[in-house]
Amino acid sequence: MFGAAAAVVVAVVLLAAGCAKLATAGEFATTVQVFIPVPRRAAKVLAWFLAFWEAGLGASTLLRPGLVWLAFTVLAFCGGLLLVAILGLLRHRGRECNCFGGLSRGRFGGWGAGRALALFLAAALHTWYVNGSAGSPGLGDSAYSMALVPVVVLVGFAVMQAADTLTAIRTSGVLE
Repeated sequence: MFGAAAAVVVAVVLLAAGCAKLATAGEFATTVQVFIPVPRRAAKVLAWFLAFWEAGLGASTLLRPGLVWLAFTVLAFCGGLLLVAILGLLRHRGRECNCFGGLSRGRFGGWGAGRALALFLAAALHTWYVNGSAGSPGLGDSAYSMALVPVVVLVGFAVMQAADTLTAIRTSGVLE
């Protein structure tokens, strides 16, 4: 049950964060430039690539959580996120991280590094579960399905909150 729940949590976080970064790719490109000093155009391309990759890993994990190679890829990606969070904590404390695109105004700090560590540990649990289990979890697996239901409800709530936030931003004229 814990491995299936970890798969759902990691998948939904990656999918939501990736999609949010896609919606605000320009802001995310600014964060990319903090870590990789490249021209603005290259930073935007890299930001789009990373956001698509993140969302794709999340969607793929939701659809096929039992793939061992995918679990290891997600674990490596989450390790990269943890590294960025730690470097941000040490070198860029207080600067906006754009970890969840326009859905959050989080900043590099201890809380963000803690979240990244929790996500990495959840990805590790999922990888251990998938790599060590005889049967791979899938949409038909009852533990996976039970873990999926509350997370889908929470994602729906987050999407509604994001829509409200974007509506407020649009009406204030910031996006025009």
